[in-house]
Amino acid sequence: MADEIGRRRLAIVDSSEVGEADSIGRLASQADDVDGVTRLAAEVELRPGQIVQVEVTGADDFDLTARVIREVRPTPVVGSGSASAESSARNGRRLPVAPLGLDTVWGR
Repeated sequence: MADEIGRRRLAIVDSSEVGEADSIGRLASQADDVDGVTRLAAEVELRPGQIVQVEVTGADDFDLTARVIREVRPTPVVGSGSASAESSARNGRRLPVAPLGLDTVWGR
């Protein structure tokens, strides 16, 4: 993990709060519920599903800390006519999905 310090990577935002390392994201190398997370420090509000470029600033045994440099892709919006949007609305939540044409380990 320490070899990541100083490198710039893409991260997807899982949860967000404004402030010092209050948002949680994952790099492409961090699988959800299996690997550690990346704590994101940002001066702007981040939104779940948003993809940002970060610079890794710290590491411990499982997690990384990173500073957000810029937004790469905004939070995707689920179309109102899609089946996934309808089922998520019934469940009382909206699920972020990656926009078409974005090839990442996070899917499309």
